[in-house]
Amino acid sequence: VPAPEPEKRLGLNPGDRVAVIDGPFASFPATVVETMGLEAARVLIDIFGRKTLAEFDISQLEYVRKGVKGVDDRFAA
Repeated sequence: VPAPEPEKRLGLNPGDRVAVIDGPFASFPATVVETMGLEAARVLIDIFGRKTLAEFDISQLEYVRKGVKGVDDRFAA
């Protein structure tokens, strides 16, 4: 019996919390504002306490599951 495949997300949705995983903003938390197909998303990224609108390729973003210890603190208002 083959092992079950991990859940795959086909895309992000507005309001999803993500982390940037590539480029100069790697490890910065962000919130999806708008998706542009399955290729890119506009996000509000928290840069030094200020929210800034930025556009990233989907491959540069990682979905953050709620309730993951230590992760939710990055998104505190």
